[in-house]
Amino acid sequence: MAISKQAVLAGLVERLQRMLDSGEIPPWQKPWTPQFGPHSAPFNPVTGKRYAGLNRIDLALSGALAGYTDPRWMGYRQAAEQGWQVRAGERAAPIHLPVERSRNRHREDGEPDRVREADSGRDAQQVYLVFKRVPVFNAAQIDGIPPLTPVPRERVPARSEELETIGRQMGVQITEAPRDRAAYFPDRDCIELPPRAAFADQYGYDGTKAHELAHATGHGSRLKRELGGAFGSLPYASEEITAEVGSFLICQELGIPHPGGNPDLSTEQHAAYLASWASVLRDDPKAVGAALDRGVKAAEYLARQRERTRECEPVRSPVPERADIDLDLPG
Repeated sequence: MAISKQAVLAGLVERLQRMLDSGEIPPWQKPWTPQFGPHSAPFNPVTGKRYAGLNRIDLALSGALAGYTDPRWMGYRQAAEQGWQVRAGERAAPIHLPVERSRNRHREDGEPDRVREADSGRDAQQVYLVFKRVPVFNAAQIDGIPPLTPVPRERVPARSEELETIGRQMGVQITEAPRDRAAYFPDRDCIELPPRAAFADQYGYDGTKAHELAHATGHGSRLKRELGGAFGSLPYASEEITAEVGSFLICQELGIPHPGGNPDLSTEQHAAYLASWASVLRDDPKAVGAALDRGVKAAEYLARQRERTRECEPVRSPVPERADIDLDLPG
């Protein structure tokens, strides 16, 4: 059965609620290490493509709920065609594929997620997208699949200069200042970070930079989000969810560790922020779903800036291609 994008987001929020109810915190608030190097983000080992958009959040939540650390996900038949076998009784996780539908533009049976007119005539058809649920299984649920080889943390390259280049591409100045917290200032469109020596390692510095760049995507000259809001307010919580998700996904894209947590907050503030999640979900779950969606869009924006600079990169080992399974639609 095909569903709307709003229904996809509602499913994500429902799984997020289950995770919080069980005492867990979301994947983007946990430290994450790319233990399999450039193959650490969710990908399909049969096609070699990474999952993209909201499907990456889908699989991150599904993996966290089930305790999976293997990033490989595939369909039952795909596994069988490789001579691998999904174990009896294993439950699939969902991803969602976009499907085009059409209808007469004069019908009034609800607004689709995205619409385009096939032609400009009187009987023009509206072509819109819905999403088909597709079940996939993690490699941990499959017998016969070869194991992935872990990559030692010390062999994971730092990508701070690449993040600096993304910032320059966006027109965001990044400076260091003698303060104990990182911050993005929308009025000046700049980022201030504590000195590099204040961080335990380069990865923590890079992850914090990624978080602030995710905030910067919301500037009025970019994705035009509501920035600011008092601590504890829904606008504040919504933007922090967006930045956490955006930085988590771009760190996956770059294959660097993500420190988790929230570098904008003190330890005491972060504890209060986590405690407010349950009430935010209860009071306005649609707002949380929208914040997750905006986090995906923030990561995609950063990835596009990265693509503009990759011609200048040295040759690196190959990484999985981006999958064409993506809910971040143009429009």
